[in-house]
Amino acid sequence: CACAGVFTQGLSVYGRGGRLVYTAFVEQDVVAAAFELQQQRGMAVVAFSGEEVLTMASHPLIDKLHEVYFEPKARVLTAEEAEEEFRFVQKVVIMSTAEEIRERIRPEMQAAFGDRARLVQAVPSMLEVLPVGASKGYGVQLLLEDLDVQRSQVMAVGDGENDMEMLQLAGVSVAMDNATPSIKAIADFVVSSNDADGVAEAITKYALVPISEHP
Repeated sequence: CACAGVFTQGLSVYGRGGRLVYTAFVEQDVVAAAFELQQQRGMAVVAFSGEEVLTMASHPLIDKLHEVYFEPKARVLTAEEAEEEFRFVQKVVIMSTAEEIRERIRPEMQAAFGDRARLVQAVPSMLEVLPVGASKGYGVQLLLEDLDVQRSQVMAVGDGENDMEMLQLAGVSVAMDNATPSIKAIADFVVSSNDADGVAEAITKYALVPISEHP
């Protein structure tokens, strides 16, 4: 597909004609450290690399990532394969209960990685480990520069921590009703939840009418 777009939390940006504009990878030792959780505690950990989802062991939550979120089915790596594959990981996702992520895993990972990685959450039960500086906002900024589009011409819609920079960048920012309080606080408008066609509402109200006619 020769389409322009921003994917994988801003880590794959394709510009005019489908040309790759930007990509970035998590430091290899950070990836390895995240997967130690899987080996030590039997947790669900996956790595995103290009079109693939990789893991070191099967887990019901990893199956859910495929069955519910329609991500590619995870490929289980051997230790030898992991040493090579972990060089090109764009993000790592650690899955558990929302409480364990909040109270235990995120503080541990923040302390362990420091400024070598960025931690964000799209949903409470998943912690994403990204390269330093990565965000949807940065990816969108690079895309706009490649397409010669002004920020004022862009509407962004979001509901989670990982949408923060993108919403701050856009000329018009819209939060879903199910968004976190911090996202609602920075949005220009709030619409229905994502389960109640909030995105369609945002497009109809704010993208298909001139800015001068916004309420």
